[in-house]
Amino acid sequence: MLAAGLGALCALWGSGCLTPVGYTRGSPDGGTGQAGTTGKAGTSGSGAAGTTGAAGTTGITGAAGTTGRGGTTGAAGTTGAAGTTGAAGRGGTTGAAGTTGAAGTSGAAGTAGAAGTTGTGATSGTVLFSDDFETGNGASWATNAAAGGTATVGTDAGSHVYELSSTMSKVFLSANGNSAWTDQVLQAQIKILSFTGSSSSYFAGLCGRLASGASEYFCVALRSDGKLSIRDASGAIGTPGSVSSNITTGVWYTVKLEIIGTTINAYLNGALVDTAVASIPAGGIGLAVENADAEFDNVTVTAP
Repeated sequence: MLAAGLGALCALWGSGCLTPVGYTRGSPDGGTGQAGTTGKAGTSGSGAAGTTGAAGTTGITGAAGTTGRGGTTGAAGTTGAAGTTGAAGRGGTTGAAGTTGAAGTSGAAGTAGAAGTTGTGATSGTVLFSDDFETGNGASWATNAAAGGTATVGTDAGSHVYELSSTMSKVFLSANGNSAWTDQVLQAQIKILSFTGSSSSYFAGLCGRLASGASEYFCVALRSDGKLSIRDASGAIGTPGSVSSNITTGVWYTVKLEIIGTTINAYLNGALVDTAVASIPAGGIGLAVENADAEFDNVTVTAP
């Protein structure tokens, strides 16, 4: 329609017709119009570099026996934002997009903590405790005086011995050792001088895993009825062995009590006589009598 309209105007005006080439009239070829100004190039955006991630925390050195945990890996740095694209100038070239900022470096992982050193137990056969009473006193032993007994150091055939005496129906204990001992092998020599009766509850014995203020323990008991059995604070927990013990007064006996894990074994002069189950995890040692007068010598505790 524009061409038709221009044609109509030219028909009216003749040689003075308006053309798209120039703006003056009266010349078939008017002068060239001035070119539009070239737009300035857009400014290139420059993205800020991403923040470098902090180094990861070094792992804590493990405590004894435990492997240390690895350090925490540092978080990756934030990626820089892209630069803003330059605005196009009028008729000019479009500005190039700004460069994207580089990503920050990831923090290095912390060094794993070194494994702690594993604690070592006592070597098998290591002597943990011994007392032959040749010092002439029993100062390292602690008794439960409330049970009404007496404890003295005397002599027997030229050797010092530790004598406990009780005439009451209560267990009179003399304690020693370490309450943290777990597995233990106890041995002692015991000679019963007298009993005040023949009840099977009357005894002289060697005790292990003595704990809770001497209210918990296991004993290998030489009983007034001539038998050997394992007992705890409440009474017999083992079954007297099938081998007749024939315990009598005036005779030295070597007794041994093994408490390893939850197993208790009782020996008389080297022969296994009774077994039971241990429910107390750890404790010291003790010498005990109930309604009995007995001598003790050469007490030892070794690691199994």
